[in-house]
Order: sequence, then C-alpha cells, then structure tokens
Amino acid sequence: MQTRRCTLQKKRARQHGKLLPIDQEERKSLKKTCEETFLHKNTVQYRLNQIYKKCGCNPREFRDAVRLYLALKM
Repeated sequence: MQTRRCTLQKKRARQHGKLLPIDQEERKSLKKTCEETFLHKNTVQYRLNQIYKKCGCNPREFRDAVRLYLALKM
C-alpha cells in the first residue's frame, strides 16, 4: 500500500512539474496553458491549487512563480 502511495505522489509531482514551465511561458493566460497541455481548464486550476497547498507558493503570483520555476531548474 505504501509503495503504491509513493508512486502516485511521484506521478502527481511529475505532472505538476510539467505544468509549471508551460504556465510560465503562457503567463496570465489560462486558455493558452490549457491548449498547450491539452488539459481542461478545471484540471489546470486544480493542479495549480495543489501546488499552492503543498509548497505554500502560489504559481499565480509572479514572485512565487519565479521561485517555483527556479526550483525546478536546479
């Protein structure tokens, strides 16, 4: 059970990690981010909210978005 949970957490982390750079490129345009990722608007919003809940950085705020982007690049 624990192994499956870790696998699911890693999968979600990869999904969020893929979303952030695209969201940065398409800054302030949820529609363009959705088109680029082939995801529904609600899915993108849900994932951005999950990132905020888990790390305390809001990807919709410029300063936090830069921090998250740099953290992914390191």
